[in-house]
Formats: sequence, C-alpha cells, structure tokens
Amino acid sequence: MVKHEQIPVCVRKEWRSAFSGVPGVKMRDAPPDPESGAPAVVDENLAEEVLASRPGYPIIVALPDRDHERECFWLERGCAACLALTDDLKSRLPRCVERARARRTALNRVRKEDVRYRAMVDNLMEVVTLLDGFGVILHESPSIHDVFGWDPNELVGRNSMEFVHLADVPGLMKLLG
Repeated sequence: MVKHEQIPVCVRKEWRSAFSGVPGVKMRDAPPDPESGAPAVVDENLAEEVLASRPGYPIIVALPDRDHERECFWLERGCAACLALTDDLKSRLPRCVERARARRTALNRVRKEDVRYRAMVDNLMEVVTLLDGFGVILHESPSIHDVFGWDPNELVGRNSMEFVHLADVPGLMKLLG
C-alpha cells in the first residue's frame, strides 16, 4: 500500500466498527469516485452496482465472513478481491489492497494481450478456432465465413466435436488426451 493512501470504505453502518482502528481507512456513505484510483472496499449489497458503473475500477467486496462460494462468485463478476470482516482485518486490509491492485494490473495486461491476439487472428485468411478444455468453441475467426460460409457467432458456445466426422471422433479424442 502506498504510504498515507486513503482506502475508501463504503459498507453498511453495522459493519463500520470492524474498520475502526485500521490505518488509512476513510469511511464513505457513497461508493468512491473512480478518479481516485485507489482500490475501494464496498459492501456486498452495493458491489453489483459499483462493478457495473465503474468497469476496470479495483473493487474489494466486503463479506460478513469467509465464504469461498461467495468469494468465487464476486471474483467471477469482476471484483478485484474479497475481504471477510473478521478479527484480523487490521493486518489483512493492506494486503488485500495490494492483491486487488496486482489482480487489476494482471487483468489489464491480459486484456491488452487478448486485444492483440484477436486483432491478429481476426485478420488472418486461415480459419482459427479457440477451444476450452472441453472442446467448446470460445472464439472463431471471421475467415470461417469465407472458407465454410458459417457465421462465427453461430459457432461460439458449440462443441467442436459436432463438426468432426463420427468415424474420426475416437482418434481425435485420443490425440487430444
């Protein structure tokens, strides 16, 4: 955490006492201004609205206790980190802020790489298909329309095995492991 940085915290009133005595905390009644750049801790009840209105802003979702399923839910939705309001909050908050910053930096780097990858793939004459570990099509290059006449958007989300001749499926499955 940057020295003397204020960490905006916007949580419900009954949770505010958990943050008393934590250095650098600035309690707020409304979600922080995205211009501040500092990761902000927001109440789970506000998280959806804040994530939607501030894309790319590092949000730490405050949860009443440690709940792995809730943490996964919020991380998948785009929050930078989750913070359980437990006794050791004073020592965990600065580390959580650093993790939130690091995660946001890494996600921004991945997005930039993804943009470059897509720009390259989308301009190739060859057909390029990106699959997940189960063979589901995640991305299809636009050239599939020129080569096969298919709209790339119609193929995304479908299983690639649908397009393999039935006699070739066992050999392909063996090859893919």
